[in-house]
Amino acid sequence: MSEFKVIEIKKNILEDNDREADVLRSELKADRTFLLNLMSSPGSGKTTTLVRTIGALKDEMRIGVMEADIDSDVDADTIAQTGAKAIQIHTGGMCHLDADMTRQGIESLETKDVDLAILENVGNLVCPAEFDTGAVKNAMILSVPEGDDKPLKYPLMFSICDVLLINKIDVLPYFDFDIEACKERVKKLNPNIQIIPISSRTGEGMDAWRSEEHTLCNIRRKQTRQNKTNRKNNEKQRKKETVMAEERELILKLGKKITDRIPYKLGMEKLTVNDPEYWGLAGVVTDEMAEVAL
Repeated sequence: MSEFKVIEIKKNILEDNDREADVLRSELKADRTFLLNLMSSPGSGKTTTLVRTIGALKDEMRIGVMEADIDSDVDADTIAQTGAKAIQIHTGGMCHLDADMTRQGIESLETKDVDLAILENVGNLVCPAEFDTGAVKNAMILSVPEGDDKPLKYPLMFSICDVLLINKIDVLPYFDFDIEACKERVKKLNPNIQIIPISSRTGEGMDAWRSEEHTLCNIRRKQTRQNKTNRKNNEKQRKKETVMAEERELILKLGKKITDRIPYKLGMEKLTVNDPEYWGLAGVVTDEMAEVAL
């Protein structure tokens, strides 16, 4: 019997992609950029939901959006009109984004000045769920007109997401959609998923998506506040170091006056900006205060 090698193409591709995704996640963490991967079928209301989300959060954090489509730049143009940073990614016929394509998008988006980066993935309930993009969190939208049986037909998508937004609840009276049955089916697949019914058209439920204690928006908000605090503290430290590095004559004189070290008192050694008497005063005492004290 002839010997031959069997190559599991899909397995190898997914394993390689998972490694690339882990590397990208680490890099984003180092840059303090939160990447959210938003998935759904076409027409579920992803872009409209993003417009609402950006409007609610743009004063709190810097937002950048990567719009992924096989063709067209309609969605990127819509997002750009909100004032958020936006780029369009054309997949060249592919029905999903993988880690490498996401990296290219991140590099083009230039996320150094972005707190929350959102990837609006290609409209599809199958392929995007199979490829890890390197995102910190995954969210998906299921719209009422699609039917409450989608968790039964496309279980993987519902299994990997952290948040499910059930959109277009304003048309519930016109469709045979059992929202409680849908929630039950999703929870069986993913007990930890958060489910938030919304209408991106009317705004109903968007406050829960924006403000709920454990939703991704609030997680990112907390991280953004911490990043802002860190940036302010770093700026204060830089200013303090600058002040301390400058040789201020009045502070040197005051430092010499209050020191109890004999060599400095007797003038045997010169007080410098490196001595504790100087930098202890320089950070809290102005030249005017030093002049009064002298």
